[in-house]
Order: sequence, then C-alpha cells, then structure tokens
Amino acid sequence: MSGQSVEMKGTAATKEKIEQSLAEVSSRAGMELRLKNVSGGVVTLEYHTTVKTCAIKTGASGSCTAEKEMILELLQDQLKEKLPEITKIVIE
Repeated sequence: MSGQSVEMKGTAATKEKIEQSLAEVSSRAGMELRLKNVSGGVVTLEYHTTVKTCAIKTGASGSCTAEKEMILELLQDQLKEKLPEITKIVIE
C-alpha cells in the first residue's frame, strides 16, 4: 500500500493481513493509511488527508480527530479478529 519498503518485525502473513485491513478501511473512509511499523504487538500507521477532505466529512477544519478515532475503532475491530496478537494501533 505504501509503495515503499518499510522495515518491520513480524511475519509476512501478519503484514499482509494488516495491509488488507488498511485497504478495506481506507476505501470505506476515503483516505489513505500507510503501514509504517509493526513491533511488539503495536501497529504504527501514517494517516494522509487534506484539511479540505476533513472539512467535508466532519463539517470543520483542523486535525480530523473524530475521523481518526472512527478509523482507529474500525481497524481495531478488524485486526482483533484477524490478528489477536496486535495490542495497540497508533495513527500518526
């Protein structure tokens, strides 16, 4: 999804399942999430959107905090089912 090499711990199968969940959530939410790191049960993601996109979805400009929280909940639900070893998701 990121188009660039990301150094991560974990198996290829784990990374593939995370990438699949990111693709599903990103397409539904209309934004881009990139896998940055997986280590010790923690998944770190990069979040990319524009203020204009956020304003359209939330009715306000700014940091899109509500949107990030919604995305985080969706991802946590999906990843708990697919990868119970994932304990935390961080969106930067």
